[in-house]
Amino acid sequence: MSTQIEMVEDEEIEQIHEKKTLLRKSVPKKSTFYNCCRACMVLTAMVIFVLMLVQLWSNYGEYIQNRVMAPSIAGAGEFNREGAITQFVMKYHQWTNNTLHINITKPTSYMVLTAPDTPHTWIEDCLKFTTESEDLKVIVYSM
Repeated sequence: MSTQIEMVEDEEIEQIHEKKTLLRKSVPKKSTFYNCCRACMVLTAMVIFVLMLVQLWSNYGEYIQNRVMAPSIAGAGEFNREGAITQFVMKYHQWTNNTLHINITKPTSYMVLTAPDTPHTWIEDCLKFTTESEDLKVIVYSM
């Protein structure tokens, strides 16, 4: 056994050096065609995702609204024959001949609660109550 170090010739050293310098240090740029195809694929994926959301909403939107979204108060107030004691969104108009007139926009789907219990009529943006009572509490829910 010999423990000598092998001597490498200069020619072999030059070949190794040439191999190292032949390695590219920067990655070549992608072609314009490649970038356009990639952009088209991303855009197509986004369009498909949006269309899927629209389809889901059209199928289950009403169910979700009915189950998840609670009724909201469209207006509330407490009124006596002289005027409004408190009011939220609705505006006191007048109280004549046992009929209370309140200005409020009519929701598409609504529920009216009154204390004391009083029948109501809704003409355009005017909510009317006919009552013998001296005061009336009203809550209008939008469903």
